[in-house]
Amino acid sequence: MLASILGVTGVAATTAGAETDLPGVEREAASWGNDVVAIADDEGALYTVTASGAVDAPDGKHAGDMTQWVLNAPVVGMEVDADGSGYWLIGQDGGVFAFDAPFLGSMGGTTLNQPVVDMAAHPDGDGYWFVASDGGIFAFGNAPFHGSMGGTPLNRPIVGMTATASGDGYWMVANDGGLFAFGDAAFHGSLGSNPPADPVVGMALTPGGQGYWMFDASGAVYEFGDATNVGDAAGQLDSAVVGAVPIVVDGEATGFRMVLANGEVVEVTPESFSGPTTTQPPTTDPPAVQPSQRIGVPSPLG
Repeated sequence: MLASILGVTGVAATTAGAETDLPGVEREAASWGNDVVAIADDEGALYTVTASGAVDAPDGKHAGDMTQWVLNAPVVGMEVDADGSGYWLIGQDGGVFAFDAPFLGSMGGTTLNQPVVDMAAHPDGDGYWFVASDGGIFAFGNAPFHGSMGGTPLNRPIVGMTATASGDGYWMVANDGGLFAFGDAAFHGSLGSNPPADPVVGMALTPGGQGYWMFDASGAVYEFGDATNVGDAAGQLDSAVVGAVPIVVDGEATGFRMVLANGEVVEVTPESFSGPTTTQPPTTDPPAVQPSQRIGVPSPLG
């Protein structure tokens, strides 16, 4: 069930003159589309969400979605609660939609400098962050603010973020592969000085947490830290990649599950796809500045 009508700030109908803050309203002519825009992983259980808020979840895990609501802005991100019982969706306008997960605040109804592009959940399930395309960070619940790139000129927009296992840090990644680390998040390198031809769409941590992979829209994979080459599908897919999660067996990554915009899930392993090894040497991004803390309020920096 929808945990809160926070959606009033992110959901009030704007299509075809209809206006309602109540669930159960049939969507009229407008739709944000059926392309998958984000994924979430719960120990190998994969969730996906479309721009219009339709959720595909593992058996018995579907707690609801936004398909019967009219959204002010498209959904851009999703995270699963720590105990796997529910999840959050995040809209481009900062509206948060909580399903069997605690609602801890949102930016819905507040004018933002730049659109929200992704969210990350605190490991204990009692907090979350979201990030705007300019690198502005918004922290809610017990998710600590460790700095942002809001107010700092970026070469390319931010497209994703990931929290550390401790919840005391996070990374944000730009679509040119620039990587910015805050708190206890370690910097292991980036593509910022050598951006790929296709835009980077996200990142994933290694099982040991001492490295990460980046993925671009073509299916290319880039390894940093202790990340190893366990598959690459560059140029071999029928639709753009929107996200990927590692396949982990006995604590080791053996491949990836890549989710495409058309909803297809492709298992990518060294045996199933042949691609170039794209391990990158560490590079130095501009130091991550840490402007004055802004928690749960719109920041002039982001």
